[in-house]
Amino acid sequence: MVANKLYQKQNIQLNYYQIKNNLQPLILIHAQGVDAVSFENVLEQLSKSYHIYSIDCYGHGESFPLRTFIWRIDCSLYCFQYGILQLSDFGRPTVFSSQSREQVKPKMIGMATKYRKKHPDRNLKVMFWPKAAFSGFRGMNNYDPLFGENFYNGSSHCGILHEEILRNIKCKTIFMKTQTNISENGILMAALSGDDLKKVSELISDCNIVRFGCGHGIHIEKPKEFIECLSKL
Repeated sequence: MVANKLYQKQNIQLNYYQIKNNLQPLILIHAQGVDAVSFENVLEQLSKSYHIYSIDCYGHGESFPLRTFIWRIDCSLYCFQYGILQLSDFGRPTVFSSQSREQVKPKMIGMATKYRKKHPDRNLKVMFWPKAAFSGFRGMNNYDPLFGENFYNGSSHCGILHEEILRNIKCKTIFMKTQTNISENGILMAALSGDDLKKVSELISDCNIVRFGCGHGIHIEKPKEFIECLSKL
């Protein structure tokens, strides 16, 4: 059974979901813009092999900083989603070009505004969007836009030595690689580039690369394969 819990210490408030048992802990860390509930379709199956913690990250859901929670748990197994490693020393994150963004923005805002006015308490839906696309908007009711600002300008990673962190990972590691999407203008739209992936595999001493023919949300688009991959660890 999934239990919704709140960890509090001083000015830290961390919301998380737990399926408790005597198995090895597994911490699930969601992508930007969604929340801990984004893993709901794989929680039950994963709980057969792991003690599950699915966390609302800082700026999402009802949580504040994440790191205090991790320090208090004896756990060597984590699952990070949506290619966060591309925000490392490998280069600044890339987003839509300003021209494309300005062309799409008015239509998207119009449709989203219309739906939100009619259904203020529901997750966003737009008729012609595929189901997988909506996962990126789940949890937006509680999303802190300042998190996004710091995410894209790189300030949230200022002073963090990502290469050193990766080099110090000594445990067996599975790196789930999704499809790389590069625009006609050469902009990296999704996941890591081939060069970035090569660097990750070189820095982590015991790293097994598993490739998936889908977008960022592996656990949403390919839940069976996602569970099988974690089970092998």
